[in-house]
Formats: sequence, structure tokens, C-alpha cells
Amino acid sequence: MSKERHPSQTGLVLSNQQGLEKRRSGLVKRGLHLIDKLDTREINILLGNHADEMNEQIEECIRDSLGADYVFRFFTAHSILEIRDVLELTCFDVFILILCNIFGAQGEASLTLVRQLRNSYRKPVIALLPPSYVEPPRNYYDPIFKEKAQQAGVSFFLDLPVKGKVLAKAVKDCLAETTRNTVHT
Repeated sequence: MSKERHPSQTGLVLSNQQGLEKRRSGLVKRGLHLIDKLDTREINILLGNHADEMNEQIEECIRDSLGADYVFRFFTAHSILEIRDVLELTCFDVFILILCNIFGAQGEASLTLVRQLRNSYRKPVIALLPPSYVEPPRNYYDPIFKEKAQQAGVSFFLDLPVKGKVLAKAVKDCLAETTRNTVHT
């Protein structure tokens, strides 16, 4: 028997095998990177509000507070018709509605919208409204509007102006609710 060892027994890597080792290492790194991306959940949020500047502030607040844990995609609808159009194209995880600022959905019509969203899509609704909201067309303050909104299916009712941390916590709680509902259904 020869005392020569087979190249694979020497522990040395032949030059033609070095490329395989580098490729294998690269595949492992890419796999780990993809696994990291799986931990980051993509969230679609519908903002119902016709004031674009406020929408930008809401988006920024949510991204700044929760952007490390989620990838957010925001869709803005200025009117009830735009909301219906966008709903046909995308599935949403959370609805954020400025109830007094959606064309075609003020007062009782906004509560009907909330009911339809909750019943049809079974996703959380965050409603924002000035504390002294005057319900059109009667132009008087409705002291039980908040209660009516909660009965219609609002998950969180927040007064405007809302603090960033309060809004971020509401969104995070809604996402937890969405996850629980997805797991149990």
C-alpha cells in the first residue's frame, strides 16, 4: 500500500474547490439574510383623510416608532369612493380614519363606513377625531359620538391632536389583534 494520502484527507483545499467553499458561504449568508427579512412583517395601512400634510405626519410617526419591527406601506384615500377603490386592490392590516375628514363620510356616514370595514374585512379601525367634533349637517356637538363609533367597531378612538407614542401604541396593539385573529381563524 502506498503511504500517499488522498487530497481530501490532507485537510488542504485544492484551488478548484475554493470557489465551492466561497459559494457555499455566500449562500449561507444570503439564507440568513432572507431569514432576517422573514422576521420583518409587511404591514398595509389605509389612511382615510383628505389632509395630505396630516397623513405625512401620521406616516412619519408610525415609521419612526415601529419601523424597526415592520415594513409599512401606506395608502391614502381622500373620500369614501377612493376608499372603496383602494379596498378592491389591496388587503389591509389596519385602517386609520380621521372621521371628520373623509369626503362623503361625515357624521353617521362615517359610522356606517366603520361598520362596513369591520364587518367585511375584520381588521382593526383606529378613529381620530377632534374632541369638540361638530357633527354635520346639524352642526351641534354630539357627546355620545365616541360611544357610537365604538359600537360601530372602532378598536381605538383617539382625540386630535394625537401624541405620536399614543398613536404608535394603538397601531402596535391593532397589529397584535390582527395576528391573534389570523392565528385563530
